[in-house]
Amino acid sequence: MGKIVDLVNTIIERGRDTDEAMEILHNAICDIKHLNPALYNDTMTKLEAVAYRISPEEAERIVRSMKPFGQKWDYNTIKAYLAPKGIRESVCHYYMVMNMYYNDSRTTAEMVGRAEDPDFYFSLARDFIEDVDGHPLKVERYFAT
Repeated sequence: MGKIVDLVNTIIERGRDTDEAMEILHNAICDIKHLNPALYNDTMTKLEAVAYRISPEEAERIVRSMKPFGQKWDYNTIKAYLAPKGIRESVCHYYMVMNMYYNDSRTTAEMVGRAEDPDFYFSLARDFIEDVDGHPLKVERYFAT
């Protein structure tokens, strides 16, 4: 992978001061921020994507632990529901957010007669996921544990 990765792995393997190593890398990244802001922003976006990535397995764990109902729709049910809508890239997002809204907003859904209507929860989820002024990793950050 390269010299930096080799050095970081050696620091970790040899039990060296990882705080000192992180400080060195932090300072280098700060220099990049001032010298090449576009490169800095691109690098930070990629690092955030790695830091906050949620696998389908993690999503299932998150959804099953939701209160008070846990999982209403499983991952494959959401995937099949989204397919006719042409949504294939953000299945995990919709899986988590639709289930979140079922758990958090079911009382309101009952008031408007939509408590068991997946279209209602899809609409709420779409609004949350596609929020134009939201952070690109809004869903991942919301569910970060």
